[in-house]
Amino acid sequence: MKRAFCIIISLLMLMAFSACNEEDTTSESSVDLEYYANLGQIPECKYLLGTDVETLTQELSEYAESEEGAESLYDVTEGEETVCITNGIYNFYYDKDSKEEGINYIVSFEKAYSFNIGEVIVSVKDAIGSTKYTEEEINDENAFFLFAPVEGSVLKCEFENNTIMFVFENNALCATAIYSNT
Repeated sequence: MKRAFCIIISLLMLMAFSACNEEDTTSESSVDLEYYANLGQIPECKYLLGTDVETLTQELSEYAESEEGAESLYDVTEGEETVCITNGIYNFYYDKDSKEEGINYIVSFEKAYSFNIGEVIVSVKDAIGSTKYTEEEINDENAFFLFAPVEGSVLKCEFENNTIMFVFENNALCATAIYSNT
């Protein structure tokens, strides 16, 4: 009787330990893009759409000049209609004519919405689940922020006030953006 009891306990412990070691193989479908679109935010970024341009410029400049941010990039580039402020990880854009409305376009060149750079397009499509999106080829309008012309595709998730966009070169994520629809 003791032997049977010991065998049952051993089997239960073995099953408990093996259950702890199982990996979740389901795709990440917990990305709530609509929530972040309504906030105007890339969750990994400190700044939101609408952030005051002067505040952003001052904070990024001070960080780049600090000991902690000595290796970081800080640059402001003025175009004909827009201005780009970058820290090397994020590009922040605003329209010159409406500077008082703040930042209206943020581009991430690192992790965004829990997706790492290099993530394949199929994984992103699976993870965004039932969120409606359109897919189009990369062009000068939807990927103006890329450093060189590339071939690939763009997934756009349009919401009431803002759009979230995933840019893929050769089916690998190379940038993510959020921008104001107004």
